[in-house]
Amino acid sequence: MSSTTVWHVWGRVAGPNLPASPLTLDDIVVGLTRDSPLPEVGNVNPTPNGAHSHFANIESSTRSESPCFVRVTVSAEGPFEALGKANLQQVPLLQAALSLRQEGLSHRIQLVAVDGPGGMQGLSGQAAVALFKDEPLDHEGVERVRQNHTALTSNAAARRAAMLLARGIRLLDLGSDVALVGASLLAHFQVLEAVGTSIPAEPPKDYGEQRTQLMEALRAELDSPATPSKKATAIRRCEADLGRLDAKYTSLRIANAGAVLGMSQEWQSAATALGKLRNTKLGHSAESVPFSEFAPWLPQGTGIYGFSALSLAKSLLDAWIERLVNG
Repeated sequence: MSSTTVWHVWGRVAGPNLPASPLTLDDIVVGLTRDSPLPEVGNVNPTPNGAHSHFANIESSTRSESPCFVRVTVSAEGPFEALGKANLQQVPLLQAALSLRQEGLSHRIQLVAVDGPGGMQGLSGQAAVALFKDEPLDHEGVERVRQNHTALTSNAAARRAAMLLARGIRLLDLGSDVALVGASLLAHFQVLEAVGTSIPAEPPKDYGEQRTQLMEALRAELDSPATPSKKATAIRRCEADLGRLDAKYTSLRIANAGAVLGMSQEWQSAATALGKLRNTKLGHSAESVPFSEFAPWLPQGTGIYGFSALSLAKSLLDAWIERLVNG
């Protein structure tokens, strides 16, 4: 007979407005300090850094040690564009060519330098660092965290949306590879989907009249001497129109959620644009997407109608949690 053991998993939290004393959220305690009974293990005791808390991300990269090198020739305006093209186009094909139809682990390829008009340049992972001031959560902030946690754990769709939000953030922390960035943007769009499909859509006041008109138009088409091909097209068109009338499609459900939760017109426009990107470039077996198409959607990008994919997802989830908390 097997038995289970209780474990304590320790970690650090960096960010603004951290709890000044232990805050218990079900099976989580956040806000422990060196004055608390922390275990004597590595990476637990904080390191002085001049800030209350900080984090540093260095993008994940593969280190390959081998006597075998590869040289990829590309046309580019600069070393970073050359690196991006090689990583996006030639390296995946080479990795597949080496790894397919053989037993064992797949090959790994690490690009280590770019050689060009400016000479040889070594490559290193990108890094991000953030330092936070000592601004403890006040009583109102502690209560807000409790309410957020209760809402997220008591509503399955809200929990799913929170998981997707965190997934998108983690993927961006892993690196700037176009596949990771695309997966992050997809996760943040899925936050919009999770919220959108959880808020009932109000049918239009003339719902019955519109539905009757669609059915009568279809009946007239089927009774006409039109070709079978045209009649099949009419059936598909009617099905699509009925789907829009019922707010069946994701874009309509997200727009409805935005309207119900009072999101701005700029938010609605940005959500529509991200939806188009999702439908054409994210989560499909299409050609690889240039990084330039994803860059505006990143937190450090220029934004679309003033929003990144992360801020779109976070603002909608913020508004929904506020609604769940306050009714």
